[in-house]
This record gives sequence, structure tokens and C-alpha cells, in this order.
Amino acid sequence: LHDALPISESKNHSKELYLGKYIVTEQGLEGYLPDDTQYAVTLSYEGQETSVVMETVPIYNERIRQKAELYKVREVLSGSDGQTPVYEYIPADGVTFGLFSAQDITLGGEVVIPSDSLVSLATTNDAGRAEFNALLPWGEYYGKELDMENSSLYEMTEEHFPMKFTSSTFDVVHMSSPDAPIKNNLKKYQAKLVKLDEEGVPLANAQIEIRTASDKTLVFTGKTNEYGEIDVELPSNEYVYRELEQPEGL
Repeated sequence: LHDALPISESKNHSKELYLGKYIVTEQGLEGYLPDDTQYAVTLSYEGQETSVVMETVPIYNERIRQKAELYKVREVLSGSDGQTPVYEYIPADGVTFGLFSAQDITLGGEVVIPSDSLVSLATTNDAGRAEFNALLPWGEYYGKELDMENSSLYEMTEEHFPMKFTSSTFDVVHMSSPDAPIKNNLKKYQAKLVKLDEEGVPLANAQIEIRTASDKTLVFTGKTNEYGEIDVELPSNEYVYRELEQPEGL
């Protein structure tokens, strides 16, 4: 190794070398694909009036282009286990995410993207997958949920999902995965049913079932307590209920 040249402003020059043949190779530049080419350079005598022989070696680097993807699921009410509501997660389509810069992104010493700037948008497909495919400068970014269909029914995700370009190849940066997706949970509310006789006395042990009004899915079955009450937690929807079994003596 005859010399190592740090490149700070797109160019530099070596120390003075003997005339002869040399090989110039690049050791890598953060944020760009490495150029593995071996550039042959010959320093030849150019006459007594030339004190320093100069040879220029142009080296071009392609910016790393990486994809960022995430997976999103949403909670749905799927039925009942015979007594209490049962929920499951399904892929969430139509959810819009923004990709933001997590720091000031600089090129050539200049800030080209200020911190917390929106740089790309992506919307989940029917598999719950969203992909950001912008050509981004090297740096750190984060994703944030911006909008989703029926958002009033769900707890919107407030946390950020950090992403950092750390590879020197064309890779996919996973902000979340199918095995560990970002989740939207249903907003749930306490519902109370009270069973009274004609004189307003609470009736215990009345068996009640609750179903969704639209498709009659069974979501709850239970009996009133000593105060004639049933408390159940359910998401926003329209429900119907009916009495399956009357208290003893009625």
C-alpha cells in the first residue's frame, strides 16, 4: 500500500510517488455500493519542465437503493367461545404509513432532508403489506401510521417503527414482519344489561345471549348476577340480545 486517500470533497490526491505503474482501488463509501474495479494508473516521465505528473482516476459510485416494508393487522370480533367474545387478527388493507427522516440527512455537507420530514408514503395491500420504494440518501428513518379505513373503530398506532440502512447491497429493510406485524386493536366499551321484574326488582340467573345485528354472530352468553346485571366488553357495533332462560319461578 503506497497511500490511502480519504475523500472529503469528491476528490483528493496522493502523496508524491515514484514514476511507475500503480493500482487504485476503493475501500468503500458509506451509503453507496462499493466499486470493486482495479484501476491501473501509469505515471510516466513528461519532460524536464513537468515537476509533478498528474493522472486522474474517475470512480463512480451508485447510491444504495433499499426497500422498506412493513406488515399490518387489525383486530376483528370473530364470535364467542360460548361465553365471552373472541377476537382475531386479519391483514389490514388500506392503512397509510409515512416514512420520515429520523435525523438531518446531509449530502456534501448540506442538509438536504431536515429531521422529521415526510419522504415517502405507502398503503397496505390486501395482505397487510406496505412497501416504501423511494431512492433515499443514507441515514435513519422511521415509519408512522397516518390513516386507515374505519379508523374511528380502532386504537391508532402512535409508536414509531425505526429503520436504519446498514447494508451495502440491495436489501429489504423490515420495519415489521408477518411474524411480528404492527397491530391495530379495536376500541372496546363496557355494556351493561339489567334484568328487572315488573316491580323493578333485580332478577338473577336470567340467561342472555348477545349477537351482532348485521349477521347474527354470537358474541356473548351469560347469566345475570345477583343485581340482575350483565357486564360485557364489546367493540363499537350494533347488537341484539334475547333471553334464553328465565329465572326460576318466572
